[in-house]
Amino acid sequence: MLRIKSTNTVTDDAGHTFSWDSICHMLLWVVPTVLNQQSLGRANEYFSQFPLFQMLFKLECQALPVVQQMERNGLILNKSSWENEISFHKKSADGYKHVLDSGALPLDLYKEYQEERRLVLTFGDKLFRLSQAIPGSADKVRITGNWEMYGTNSGRFNCRQLPMMALPKLMWEDLSPLEDGYSYYSADLANFELRVAAALTGCGAMQEFFKRGVDVHSYNGDMFNQELHLDLDPRDCHKLGKIVAFTLMYGGSERRVLESIEDLVGHEIDWNGPWHVKQLFLKQYPEFVSLLMPNDSQTLHTPFGDAPINVGLKKTQMVNLPVQMCGAILYKQCLVACYEQVKSAKIRLGVHDELIFEVKDSEASIFEQEVTQVVEATLNHVWPALETEGILNVTLKGGF
Repeated sequence: MLRIKSTNTVTDDAGHTFSWDSICHMLLWVVPTVLNQQSLGRANEYFSQFPLFQMLFKLECQALPVVQQMERNGLILNKSSWENEISFHKKSADGYKHVLDSGALPLDLYKEYQEERRLVLTFGDKLFRLSQAIPGSADKVRITGNWEMYGTNSGRFNCRQLPMMALPKLMWEDLSPLEDGYSYYSADLANFELRVAAALTGCGAMQEFFKRGVDVHSYNGDMFNQELHLDLDPRDCHKLGKIVAFTLMYGGSERRVLESIEDLVGHEIDWNGPWHVKQLFLKQYPEFVSLLMPNDSQTLHTPFGDAPINVGLKKTQMVNLPVQMCGAILYKQCLVACYEQVKSAKIRLGVHDELIFEVKDSEASIFEQEVTQVVEATLNHVWPALETEGILNVTLKGGF
């Protein structure tokens, strides 16, 4: 039973506090919905009536201490080294801006300018303004993101200040735990959304590929490469397969598929190509037809229960919502299980389908075995239909 705590927060019988916006996201309501006794009563009715919402709320309560731990500990950044890196990129952005002001900056260089500018604005002054000083360590700062646990209708996390889930790759060179002999390690759920989609649709061919350890993106990319006569190398074939699969799963049109492929290959292709690529994908995986059809019923169907959708969603969002919500549920189940059962490391960050741990270097092999066992056992228990063979990749995060 929820009760009003303040203007935009509610609390349950156990004393857990949540933002009202998070509850609205969870119930698939419009945000903002006014918080009053009437809307609160309706929320309690929904939690009582729909087992899916009950499960989502229980999972949020279980995940709360993990998120609090991530918020409290954050990541440790080498301040001076990162300041030097940002200074370099600021000079680069200024150089692009000088050329841009003269009106002679080509489109590809303009994109580079935008990337450099975004890096400097978000992870330069803003980052240092929001970072926390560490007593006794003048050259190290703590960065965190002010986490919002249920930041979207799908249940994905969100960071309201610093985008911790979008840290640039080059920053990891300057991130390391405060204590010597420890490093950050990544436990990444490989091809997670595609595995979820295959399980949702009962796609036997794709499930079998995962079971055999086939790189599905590379396999698909090779098919599309031949269909479009692109002559791509294996690395770009993998990218092609991933781009097409995700564009389709996110409800993208054939035009969007075309644009995505052209961005990858750097030149125009036959405008009929995307139609052939989509048909080739559906011929290989016919069960995906049901996933790619827009849901007009305003009811969300999941293996964990069904529930009404009372928020206006775009066609693309309706197509992708079941995959995203099931992925968020499974991810948080893994998050909670690792927090409770992995004794050789501490969770420091959650990033989409990846968990970042602080690990003692001498226990890295023990950690890898432990976290793999916990994650696979959790996923097999929560949703046996999901193929988990080779699902977890554990690697050192960064180059320090």
